[in-house]
Amino acid sequence: KRAVQLGFDTGDMEFALLTLGLTVLQSMELMLEPLSVLMTNLRKALSMMVRHKQSALIAIFSPCAQAIANFLGEGTGCAPWILSGEFMNEEEDTIRHALETNIRAFGVTWFLKCFVAGTMGNFCLAADALAMMRTRTRIEEFLHPSCSSWHELVVGVSALSLRHRPNYRKALASLKRLKKIAYHAPNPYMSRTYLLEAEIAGRKSQQVRRKI
Repeated sequence: KRAVQLGFDTGDMEFALLTLGLTVLQSMELMLEPLSVLMTNLRKALSMMVRHKQSALIAIFSPCAQAIANFLGEGTGCAPWILSGEFMNEEEDTIRHALETNIRAFGVTWFLKCFVAGTMGNFCLAADALAMMRTRTRIEEFLHPSCSSWHELVVGVSALSLRHRPNYRKALASLKRLKKIAYHAPNPYMSRTYLLEAEIAGRKSQQVRRKI
């Protein structure tokens, strides 16, 4: 909040609005505030972006607003992870971002699709969205532990989703990297570590019961 106010005070609207949008995005991923509050804040931020002609920021944070709208049941897609509605049209906007080589907006759109799908329990679709995002950008370019931790969780759980031969080595490698992130920030990210550990233990117990 201090960074946002500093941007407004100094007249650096791009910095202020970028910081405000990132604050809402992180609050959504870590569930720090009610979705209705986040939607109100993001609507205000988007209206200010339009007023100050920040087209690059609008392209980045419109998918975030649509993801929140989908969680609130206000999307027009047939499933929550289809980012279409008031703020964007997934099919049209992803094609436009790809043609315009707007890599940041392209990556954010597919990452949020991955986040919504994983939150709704569809980790296979989340892994597909993550793979699509990585065709144009790398997760390291987002430079945020929240993105990296979610990436490791999706990779780990999707590796266990294979019906016949779950890839435990890949899942354990993701768990190791996830623990490193959670070590430095346990409050927001340790829950994802516990979730992946539970998935690994549950998958192993299923195999033991089948052998018995």
